[in-house]
Amino acid sequence: MRKAAINIVLVFMCIFMLTGCYTGSTLEERISQREIESVLAEFKSDPEISSNCKDITLEVKGNSIYCNFYFKKNFNDTEMVAMKSALLQAGYEKQLIELKDKFEKQYKIRPDLISYAFYNGDDRLIGKVEG
Repeated sequence: MRKAAINIVLVFMCIFMLTGCYTGSTLEERISQREIESVLAEFKSDPEISSNCKDITLEVKGNSIYCNFYFKKNFNDTEMVAMKSALLQAGYEKQLIELKDKFEKQYKIRPDLISYAFYNGDDRLIGKVEG
């Protein structure tokens, strides 16, 4: 799970940093659908992420970024509690701050929120990390 967390941040940083000039006053206006599709394709091509996730969605609304990971496996309630605890201890908070810094540098707009949500195989929310 820790490796997947690092992969998520690296993919975000690499893909979104490849673009040039921007227009618009929000990240939603500055980040193209093509960039979002590139990030999703990169996520889905990562063996660790693709072997564990049945779907990944990425949405930019205003100055907020929402990334949802849907696991293939149906975890039982005990496993879901343990995963939620692991997510909160995975070090995402620092990575989210660094990612916000990168977006601000690249797009000249600091995201208000970056959210990672993780869902069980039956689409129940396991946990959310936001910053």
